[in-house]
Amino acid sequence: MPATEILNRDRQINDHLIRDHLVQRRQRLAAVVDPPRHPDLTRLLLSVDSALERLAQGDWGACAVCHEPVESDRLLADPLVSVCLGCLTPEQRRALEHDLETAARIQAALLPPPRVERSGWEIARVYEPLGTVSGDYVDVVEPADGEGTLIAFGDVAGKGVAAAMVMSQLHALLRSLIRLELPLPELMERTNALLLASTTASSYATLVVARLGDDGALEIANGGHLPPLVVHAEGVRPLPITGVPVGLLPEVRFQTLETRMEPGETLLLFTDGLSEAPDAAGSEFGPRRVGATAARHHGAAAPAMLATLRNDLDAFLSGSPRVDDLSLMAVRRR
Repeated sequence: MPATEILNRDRQINDHLIRDHLVQRRQRLAAVVDPPRHPDLTRLLLSVDSALERLAQGDWGACAVCHEPVESDRLLADPLVSVCLGCLTPEQRRALEHDLETAARIQAALLPPPRVERSGWEIARVYEPLGTVSGDYVDVVEPADGEGTLIAFGDVAGKGVAAAMVMSQLHALLRSLIRLELPLPELMERTNALLLASTTASSYATLVVARLGDDGALEIANGGHLPPLVVHAEGVRPLPITGVPVGLLPEVRFQTLETRMEPGETLLLFTDGLSEAPDAAGSEFGPRRVGATAARHHGAAAPAMLATLRNDLDAFLSGSPRVDDLSLMAVRRR
Protein backbone atom coordinates (compact mmCIF):
# COMPACT_ATOMS: atom_id res chain seq x y z
CA MET A 1 0.00 0.00 0.00
CA PRO A 2 1.47 3.43 -0.97
CA ALA A 3 2.53 5.71 1.88
CA THR A 4 -0.11 8.32 1.01
CA GLU A 5 -2.87 5.71 1.23
CA ILE A 6 -1.56 4.51 4.61
CA LEU A 7 -1.50 8.09 5.93
CA ASN A 8 -5.02 8.75 4.65
CA ARG A 9 -6.29 5.49 6.18
CA ASP A 10 -4.70 6.29 9.57
CA ARG A 11 -6.14 9.81 9.46
CA GLN A 12 -9.63 8.42 8.75
CA ILE A 13 -9.32 5.95 11.65
CA ASN A 14 -8.15 8.70 14.03
CA ASP A 15 -10.93 11.05 12.88
CA HIS A 16 -13.49 8.30 13.48
CA LEU A 17 -12.15 7.66 16.99
CA ILE A 18 -12.08 11.38 17.80
CA ARG A 19 -15.65 11.78 16.52
CA ASP A 20 -16.87 8.92 18.72
CA HIS A 21 -15.06 10.41 21.71
CA LEU A 22 -16.57 13.85 21.12
CA VAL A 23 -20.08 12.45 20.59
CA GLN A 24 -19.84 10.60 23.91
CA ARG A 25 -18.57 13.75 25.61
CA ARG A 26 -21.44 15.76 24.14
CA GLN A 27 -24.03 13.26 25.32
CA ARG A 28 -22.68 13.38 28.88
CA LEU A 29 -22.58 17.17 28.85
CA ALA A 30 -26.05 17.57 27.37
CA ALA A 31 -27.46 15.38 30.13
CA VAL A 32 -26.31 17.74 32.88
CA VAL A 33 -26.08 21.19 31.30
CA ASP A 34 -28.60 23.81 32.38
CA PRO A 35 -27.51 26.97 30.49
CA PRO A 36 -28.64 29.52 33.11
CA ARG A 37 -26.98 27.59 35.94
CA HIS A 38 -23.92 26.17 34.15
CA PRO A 39 -22.43 28.80 31.81
CA ASP A 40 -18.98 27.12 31.82
CA LEU A 41 -20.42 23.75 30.85
CA THR A 42 -22.54 25.45 28.21
CA ARG A 43 -19.41 26.98 26.65
CA LEU A 44 -17.73 23.55 26.73
CA LEU A 45 -20.75 22.02 24.99
CA LEU A 46 -20.52 24.69 22.27
CA SER A 47 -16.80 23.88 21.85
CA VAL A 48 -17.62 20.21 21.39
CA ASP A 49 -20.28 21.10 18.80
CA SER A 50 -17.76 23.28 16.98
CA ALA A 51 -15.19 20.45 16.89
CA LEU A 52 -17.81 18.01 15.56
CA GLU A 53 -18.75 20.51 12.86
CA ARG A 54 -15.08 20.88 11.83
CA LEU A 55 -14.77 17.09 11.64
CA ALA A 56 -17.85 16.91 9.42
CA GLN A 57 -16.44 19.60 7.12
CA GLY A 58 -13.00 17.97 7.00
CA ASP A 59 -11.06 20.86 8.53
CA TRP A 60 -10.67 19.55 12.07
CA GLY A 61 -7.05 19.90 13.15
CA ALA A 62 -6.50 23.10 11.15
CA CYS A 63 -5.77 26.38 12.93
CA ALA A 64 -8.77 28.71 12.83
CA VAL A 65 -6.42 31.69 12.36
CA CYS A 66 -3.66 30.67 9.91
CA HIS A 67 -5.29 27.42 8.64
CA GLU A 68 -2.04 25.49 9.15
CA PRO A 69 -2.17 22.14 11.04
CA VAL A 70 -2.41 22.38 14.82
CA GLU A 71 0.34 20.50 16.68
CA SER A 72 -0.60 16.79 16.76
CA ASP A 73 0.33 16.22 20.42
CA ARG A 74 -1.94 19.09 21.49
CA LEU A 75 -4.82 17.67 19.43
CA LEU A 76 -4.38 14.23 20.97
CA ALA A 77 -4.33 15.76 24.45
CA ASP A 78 -7.36 17.97 23.72
CA PRO A 79 -9.45 17.42 20.54
CA LEU A 80 -11.12 20.82 21.11
CA VAL A 81 -7.92 22.79 20.37
CA SER A 82 -8.51 25.03 17.35
CA VAL A 83 -5.53 27.42 17.33
CA CYS A 84 -1.87 26.51 16.76
CA LEU A 85 0.88 27.67 19.10
CA GLY A 86 2.04 30.36 16.70
CA CYS A 87 -1.37 32.04 16.71
CA LEU A 88 -1.98 32.09 20.46
CA THR A 89 -2.42 35.48 22.08
CA PRO A 90 0.15 36.54 24.74
CA GLU A 91 -2.40 35.79 27.46
CA GLN A 92 -3.07 32.33 26.01
CA ARG A 93 0.68 31.63 25.82
CA ARG A 94 1.18 32.57 29.46
CA ALA A 95 -1.73 30.34 30.49
CA LEU A 96 -0.33 27.44 28.47
CA GLU A 97 3.16 27.92 29.95
CA HIS A 98 1.67 27.91 33.44
CA ASP A 99 -0.24 24.68 32.69
CA LEU A 100 2.91 23.01 31.35
CA GLU A 101 4.94 24.07 34.38
CA THR A 102 2.27 22.62 36.65
CA ALA A 103 2.21 19.39 34.64
CA ALA A 104 6.00 19.11 34.89
CA ARG A 105 5.88 19.49 38.68
CA ILE A 106 3.16 16.86 38.94
CA GLN A 107 5.12 14.45 36.74
CA ALA A 108 8.32 14.99 38.72
CA ALA A 109 6.42 14.10 41.91
CA LEU A 110 5.51 10.71 40.38
CA LEU A 111 9.16 9.70 39.95
CA PRO A 112 11.10 7.60 42.46
CA PRO A 113 14.21 9.20 44.03
CA PRO A 114 17.33 9.21 41.79
CA ARG A 115 18.81 6.45 43.99
CA VAL A 116 16.94 3.82 46.02
CA GLU A 117 18.20 0.96 48.19
CA ARG A 118 15.98 -2.09 48.74
CA SER A 119 16.89 -5.42 50.41
CA GLY A 120 20.27 -5.95 48.79
CA TRP A 121 19.47 -3.96 45.64
CA GLU A 122 20.67 -0.54 44.52
CA ILE A 123 18.40 1.21 42.01
CA ALA A 124 19.27 4.41 40.14
CA ARG A 125 17.46 6.30 37.41
CA VAL A 126 17.95 9.13 34.92
CA TYR A 127 14.85 10.93 33.62
CA GLU A 128 15.24 13.72 31.06
CA PRO A 129 12.18 14.90 29.10
CA LEU A 130 12.85 16.32 25.67
CA GLY A 131 10.44 19.16 26.43
CA THR A 132 8.58 20.18 29.54
CA VAL A 133 7.03 16.75 30.15
CA SER A 134 7.85 13.19 29.10
CA GLY A 135 6.07 10.05 27.94
CA ASP A 136 8.63 7.78 29.62
CA TYR A 137 7.58 5.79 32.69
CA VAL A 138 9.93 4.97 35.59
CA ASP A 139 8.79 3.64 38.96
CA VAL A 140 9.90 1.67 42.03
CA VAL A 141 7.14 0.18 44.20
CA GLU A 142 7.25 -1.71 47.50
CA PRO A 143 4.22 -4.05 47.62
CA ALA A 144 2.05 -3.99 50.73
CA ASP A 145 3.06 -7.55 51.65
CA GLY A 146 6.74 -6.64 51.39
CA GLU A 147 7.39 -9.60 49.08
CA GLY A 148 9.80 -8.35 46.46
CA THR A 149 10.33 -4.78 45.27
CA LEU A 150 8.71 -4.06 41.89
CA ILE A 151 10.26 -1.87 39.23
CA ALA A 152 8.37 -0.53 36.22
CA PHE A 153 9.92 1.03 33.14
CA GLY A 154 8.27 2.00 29.86
CA ASP A 155 7.79 4.35 26.95
CA VAL A 156 4.44 5.73 25.78
CA ALA A 157 3.94 6.09 22.03
CA GLY A 158 4.30 9.69 20.90
CA LYS A 159 5.76 12.72 22.61
CA GLY A 160 4.75 15.80 24.54
CA VAL A 161 1.62 16.45 26.56
CA ALA A 162 -0.47 13.62 25.09
CA ALA A 163 2.19 11.01 25.89
CA ALA A 164 2.68 12.48 29.36
CA MET A 165 -1.04 12.15 30.07
CA VAL A 166 -0.98 8.47 29.13
CA MET A 167 2.17 8.02 31.21
CA SER A 168 0.44 9.39 34.33
CA GLN A 169 -2.57 7.15 33.61
CA LEU A 170 -0.29 4.12 33.30
CA HIS A 171 1.38 5.08 36.59
CA ALA A 172 -2.00 5.24 38.35
CA LEU A 173 -3.19 1.93 36.85
CA LEU A 174 -0.10 0.00 37.86
CA ARG A 175 0.03 1.52 41.33
CA SER A 176 -3.58 0.47 41.89
CA LEU A 177 -3.16 -3.03 40.49
CA ILE A 178 0.04 -3.71 42.42
CA ARG A 179 -1.98 -3.45 45.64
CA LEU A 180 -3.88 -6.58 44.55
CA GLU A 181 -0.64 -8.60 44.76
CA LEU A 182 -1.24 -10.23 41.38
CA PRO A 183 1.19 -12.55 39.57
CA LEU A 184 3.21 -10.57 37.03
CA PRO A 185 1.46 -12.02 33.93
CA GLU A 186 -1.95 -11.11 35.33
CA LEU A 187 -0.69 -7.67 36.37
CA MET A 188 0.40 -7.02 32.77
CA GLU A 189 -2.84 -8.42 31.32
CA ARG A 190 -5.05 -6.25 33.53
CA THR A 191 -2.92 -3.19 32.81
CA ASN A 192 -3.28 -3.87 29.09
CA ALA A 193 -7.06 -4.27 29.31
CA LEU A 194 -7.60 -1.13 31.40
CA LEU A 195 -5.30 1.03 29.29
CA LEU A 196 -6.95 -0.22 26.10
CA ALA A 197 -10.40 0.58 27.47
CA SER A 198 -9.55 4.07 28.68
CA THR A 199 -7.46 5.56 25.86
CA THR A 200 -7.61 6.06 22.10
CA ALA A 201 -6.29 3.50 19.61
CA SER A 202 -3.04 5.45 19.17
CA SER A 203 -2.29 5.38 22.91
CA TYR A 204 -0.15 2.44 23.95
CA ALA A 205 3.12 1.87 25.76
CA THR A 206 6.02 -0.52 25.90
CA LEU A 207 6.36 -1.72 29.48
CA VAL A 208 8.77 -3.73 31.60
CA VAL A 209 7.73 -4.85 35.09
CA ALA A 210 10.12 -6.87 37.27
CA ARG A 211 10.04 -8.28 40.78
CA LEU A 212 13.29 -8.27 42.76
CA GLY A 213 13.76 -11.03 45.34
CA ASP A 214 15.84 -10.59 48.47
CA ASP A 215 17.97 -13.56 47.36
CA GLY A 216 18.76 -12.07 43.94
CA ALA A 217 15.84 -13.72 42.15
CA LEU A 218 14.49 -11.70 39.22
CA GLU A 219 11.11 -12.25 37.59
CA ILE A 220 10.54 -9.98 34.60
CA ALA A 221 7.80 -9.35 32.03
CA ASN A 222 8.57 -7.26 28.96
CA GLY A 223 5.70 -5.89 26.89
CA GLY A 224 7.38 -4.80 23.67
CA HIS A 225 10.17 -2.74 25.24
CA LEU A 226 13.84 -2.76 24.24
CA PRO A 227 15.49 -5.86 25.76
CA PRO A 228 17.00 -5.05 29.17
CA LEU A 229 20.64 -6.00 29.63
CA VAL A 230 22.15 -8.02 32.46
CA VAL A 231 25.64 -6.57 32.87
CA HIS A 232 28.22 -8.97 34.34
CA ALA A 233 31.98 -9.55 34.35
CA GLU A 234 31.96 -11.37 30.97
CA GLY A 235 29.86 -8.76 29.14
CA VAL A 236 26.12 -8.26 28.75
CA ARG A 237 23.18 -10.62 28.33
CA PRO A 238 19.94 -9.27 26.80
CA LEU A 239 16.66 -10.50 28.28
CA PRO A 240 14.01 -11.24 25.63
CA ILE A 241 10.68 -9.54 25.06
CA THR A 242 7.83 -11.63 26.50
CA GLY A 243 4.73 -9.85 25.16
CA VAL A 244 3.30 -6.99 23.12
CA PRO A 245 3.00 -3.33 24.22
CA VAL A 246 0.16 -2.63 26.65
CA GLY A 247 -2.94 -0.82 25.38
CA LEU A 248 -2.42 -2.07 21.83
CA LEU A 249 -4.42 -5.32 21.46
CA PRO A 250 -7.27 -6.90 23.45
CA GLU A 251 -7.09 -10.20 25.32
CA VAL A 252 -3.34 -10.74 25.00
CA ARG A 253 -1.35 -13.01 27.28
CA PHE A 254 2.01 -12.20 28.85
CA GLN A 255 4.78 -14.49 29.97
CA THR A 256 7.58 -13.88 32.43
CA LEU A 257 11.24 -14.81 32.54
CA GLU A 258 12.87 -15.93 35.78
CA THR A 259 16.58 -15.67 36.44
CA ARG A 260 18.97 -14.87 39.26
CA MET A 261 21.25 -11.87 39.61
CA GLU A 262 24.63 -12.49 41.22
CA PRO A 263 26.25 -9.89 43.52
CA GLY A 264 27.80 -7.12 41.41
CA GLU A 265 25.57 -7.77 38.38
CA THR A 266 23.34 -4.97 37.07
CA LEU A 267 20.06 -4.96 35.18
CA LEU A 268 20.13 -2.04 32.74
CA LEU A 269 16.96 -0.59 31.18
CA PHE A 270 16.80 2.29 28.70
CA THR A 271 14.44 3.97 26.27
CA ASP A 272 15.12 4.59 22.60
CA GLY A 273 16.06 8.15 23.55
CA LEU A 274 19.45 6.53 24.26
CA SER A 275 19.84 3.74 21.71
CA GLU A 276 18.30 5.64 18.77
CA ALA A 277 19.81 9.07 19.51
CA PRO A 278 21.29 10.35 16.21
CA ASP A 279 24.46 12.40 15.78
CA ALA A 280 24.83 15.19 13.22
CA ALA A 281 25.49 12.64 10.45
CA GLY A 282 22.36 10.66 11.30
CA SER A 283 24.16 7.67 12.84
CA GLU A 284 22.47 6.23 15.94
CA PHE A 285 24.11 5.62 19.30
CA GLY A 286 22.89 2.04 18.96
CA PRO A 287 22.24 -0.84 21.38
CA ARG A 288 25.71 -2.28 20.77
CA ARG A 289 27.35 0.90 22.03
CA VAL A 290 25.00 0.84 25.04
CA GLY A 291 26.08 -2.72 25.86
CA ALA A 292 29.79 -2.06 25.29
CA THR A 293 29.77 1.01 27.54
CA ALA A 294 27.87 -0.84 30.29
CA ALA A 295 30.18 -3.87 30.07
CA ARG A 296 33.28 -1.71 30.55
CA HIS A 297 31.81 -0.49 33.84
CA HIS A 298 30.15 -3.70 35.06
CA GLY A 299 31.45 -3.32 38.62
CA ALA A 300 30.37 0.30 39.05
CA ALA A 301 27.64 1.47 41.40
CA ALA A 302 24.27 2.00 39.71
CA PRO A 303 24.44 5.84 39.60
CA ALA A 304 28.01 5.72 38.26
CA MET A 305 27.05 3.36 35.42
CA LEU A 306 24.21 5.68 34.36
CA ALA A 307 26.48 8.74 34.57
CA THR A 308 28.99 7.00 32.29
CA LEU A 309 26.29 6.15 29.74
CA ARG A 310 25.01 9.72 29.86
CA ASN A 311 28.51 11.11 29.34
CA ASP A 312 29.17 8.73 26.44
CA LEU A 313 25.92 9.87 24.82
CA ASP A 314 26.96 13.52 25.10
CA ALA A 315 30.34 12.72 23.58
CA PHE A 316 28.65 10.84 20.72
CA LEU A 317 26.22 13.68 20.01
CA SER A 318 29.02 16.26 19.98
CA GLY A 319 26.60 19.11 20.53
CA SER A 320 23.75 17.77 18.36
CA PRO A 321 20.40 18.14 20.15
CA ARG A 322 18.50 15.15 21.48
CA VAL A 323 15.30 14.31 19.59
CA ASP A 324 13.47 12.17 22.16
CA ASP A 325 12.83 11.73 25.86
CA LEU A 326 15.67 9.94 27.65
CA SER A 327 15.27 7.53 30.58
CA LEU A 328 17.69 5.03 32.10
CA MET A 329 17.46 2.66 35.07
CA ALA A 330 20.20 0.54 36.63
CA VAL A 331 19.26 -2.17 39.16
CA ARG A 332 22.41 -3.57 40.82
CA ARG A 333 22.58 -6.61 43.08
CA ARG A 334 24.84 -5.62 45.95
